Amino acid sequence: MISNKIEQLRKEKNVKQTDIAQAIGFTVSGYQKAIQANEFKVSTLEKIAEALEVPVTYFFEDSGDKHFLSEIFLETKGAKEEINTVIFLFLYVQYQKFFFNDSEVIKLLTETYKKEYNEFLKKFPESNNISTFRTCAIFFSRYYNPVKNIDELESMINRINGDFFTAINNNKSILWLLKNDFITAGFMVTSIGKISNEFINMRQFFEETEK
Repeated sequence: MISNKIEQLRKEKNVKQTDIAQAIGFTVSGYQKAIQANEFKVSTLEKIAEALEVPVTYFFEDSGDKHFLSEIFLETKGAKEEINTVIFLFLYVQYQKFFFNDSEVIKLLTETYKKEYNEFLKKFPESNNISTFRTCAIFFSRYYNPVKNIDELESMINRINGDFFTAINNNKSILWLLKNDFITAGFMVTSIGKISNEFINMRQFFEETEK
């Protein structure tokens, strides 16, 4: 946890909590509460890093991906709820990449449903490539018969979800966030569920757009 790294370094350098609290404009009790909660705004972390004479990336050294985690803090300024939002968006983008690299999906669009997909793109010229998650979702909700082929479709989605979940569980930044109590495994599962639901629940959007 970041708070553990701060306190460990503070003790190694023989810096008092009073000095750190003064450097960041906190009372000692306020500093202690922040340490206990393990929540810091990036501006606060920068001041602590300056007081302890280390770069702010020092607090991310166990992550394996300093840049990614630094971006999260710059974006969220230490707010837990916003961190979850940023992580969800991160997962969403990664899911798109993973999904559209899937050979079975590409085969469906380029072989099985090539004619229908081309017709679809003519109807929606702004959606001119298969790398758009929304485009693909709308297309499948319309042309991939949910009654006849629902088992095959669900099987494909479940496999992609399973493979993707394994992939993000091996992501060092995600593991660091889990270890530091910023997100939970349950949050990741929920996020993946929301993403996959968007894929299979686009029929209404298509019908409204077609009117």
